[in-house]
Amino acid sequence: MRPTVRRVAVPALLALSTCLPQAAWAQDPAPRFDGEKGLRAMLLPYAPAAFDFGILIARSFAEITYEGRHYDPVTESFVVEDLRISRDQFNASVERLRADENVTQLQGLVVDTKNLSLPPPLRAGLDRLGLQTVEGDVTVDYRTDNARAAYAVAVQMDFPKLGSIEAEGMLDGFHVLVPLGEPGEAAIDSLETLPETGVSSQPPKILGTLRASSVTYRDAGLLDAVIDVSAQSQGVTPDEMRAGFGAMVAMGLAPSVDGLPGGEDPALRAKAQEWSKAIQSFLDNKDSIRITLDPSKPVPLERFQAGMISKATVAELNPSVVSPAPARVETVSLDGSGDPLAAARALLSGQGAIQDEAAGVRGLLTLANNGNLDAVRALGSHSGNRPLPALGESERVSLLQFLLVARALGADVSDATLASADKDLSANERQTAEREAGRYFRERTDQGKALAPLTPETVSTFSPSRLRALAFDAYEGRSAPRDMTEAYAVALIASAAGDKPAARLRDDLARAGQEGRITLETDAARARASALWDAYKAQSGEQAKP
Repeated sequence: MRPTVRRVAVPALLALSTCLPQAAWAQDPAPRFDGEKGLRAMLLPYAPAAFDFGILIARSFAEITYEGRHYDPVTESFVVEDLRISRDQFNASVERLRADENVTQLQGLVVDTKNLSLPPPLRAGLDRLGLQTVEGDVTVDYRTDNARAAYAVAVQMDFPKLGSIEAEGMLDGFHVLVPLGEPGEAAIDSLETLPETGVSSQPPKILGTLRASSVTYRDAGLLDAVIDVSAQSQGVTPDEMRAGFGAMVAMGLAPSVDGLPGGEDPALRAKAQEWSKAIQSFLDNKDSIRITLDPSKPVPLERFQAGMISKATVAELNPSVVSPAPARVETVSLDGSGDPLAAARALLSGQGAIQDEAAGVRGLLTLANNGNLDAVRALGSHSGNRPLPALGESERVSLLQFLLVARALGADVSDATLASADKDLSANERQTAEREAGRYFRERTDQGKALAPLTPETVSTFSPSRLRALAFDAYEGRSAPRDMTEAYAVALIASAAGDKPAARLRDDLARAGQEGRITLETDAARARASALWDAYKAQSGEQAKP
């Protein structure tokens, strides 16, 4: 291997290895899919020009026309009107294509199937329904957590004369690693041969975990048509054909599960029989069916490689089949007779009830004050980067308090949201919110109870670098609720103990407090720092002052 390639490749691979999710998987926090706006949102205003360029290239492969395209600043979406695509036997049109940062909508999709090669049962079903074209709407919701290499995808296809399909999946730590050769030096040396040999003979390695997945089908006529055509071809009645399908499922599903490696598993066989009953119910009632994978912990994608599926893997995936499928949105009771958490969430989201964000926030604040951590997380996950509703003064203090707690619990509460929550509060109200958030976190959450307290009795057990980390935790509000006064106090101690980065944080916080950019109780911070520093000196033998 050439020395230049070696000097570049080895550090690059080592740097890349530090980027792969490792320690984060140990605690397995949930991905955050609604964070700050990403690259796609930044580029959307330039989408019309990029679309024009893409069309110039695509017209070498298909006939493409459209009525117009523009960027919509209100919905921050790129819109294409009356898009038409044709090539050989394929003809399709979209009345309106609308794409924002996360969601792409195909409204008024029409596909001409006359000359397409379709599976015989589907073709026969369409013929029975008298359909030469398939019409409907398609929505794709694609969200990412780039820091976690996590992806959540939801696809919904609605075809009024046929049925609808809803599919969802969530992957965490997803990577496709290109093979570099044998482990060790040979792997690095093989970089030289890649341009000469072309594509590696080894397939890429897929890493990551499956957190959840589901597929739902809601019939609107296609099932009846397929069964009628199949019954006619077999010379039986539709009811007999439907019963035959059900018997085939019952006879085939359980033996298929029994044939997987892993020995006998009566519990899994019983579940397979339940799945068969659900499928039979769907065939009888012609309504809807949902298949769900809901593992209690993420399942490595390597388990899905050929020959690796076992009974243990199936059990770990926790599959379920239900018919009829749950409604897309469950309506909730707002008269106090139902679940108050569900009611508050429905008011916030506007799904299951007419949206009233202020009422939803008030409901969650009441639950959070009573110790409901799900309500705290709901406040954080809903707020994200959204504008906050109009609330009373005391409610704004409580909202800031619980947003700080939610952020410490892992909810994606942005700095902009916190700034919006405290912009109309007095300095005393901000300090009250921070103090109450810290107290609530320590008393009500497992994470807070597990934190080692920083007291005169324990301060000497913290190294200067650990004290600096505590100061940054209090400043950023990630591992514990934000508390600027506590951050300044601990930075004073850490810098007095010789930590130079802590001295920089100390000075930055002092300057921001003097300029009014943060709320800082300087006297209280110095009093706490002095008490802790005296204990630190007494226990460690140091003779210095902060």
